[in-house]
Amino acid sequence: MGVQTYHYSNNRECSWYDFTNEIKKLAKISCKINHISSSQYPTPAPILYYSVMEKNKLKFDYQTSIPYWKASLRACIELLLGVNYKNINNMVDS
Repeated sequence: MGVQTYHYSNNRECSWYDFTNEIKKLAKISCKINHISSSQYPTPAPILYYSVMEKNKLKFDYQTSIPYWKASLRACIELLLGVNYKNINNMVDS
């Protein structure tokens, strides 16, 4: 088997807006978040309007479960804020 590239993301999909709101909630940040469409945020490169990574090959090749994105984000925020770390392996979404 030659060299292979795997792309990784946690399970389930979310928008940048969903992601930002969850960070706000978990970190207990008080601020207003404005929802905008991709067309309202100009970039030099074209934007994919819907893109979700396929992880079945990675899960099969490594016989692993991939946690739900909210569980991993919660663990990350807890580590950054120094609060009690919870084991994300108990929060997988196979």
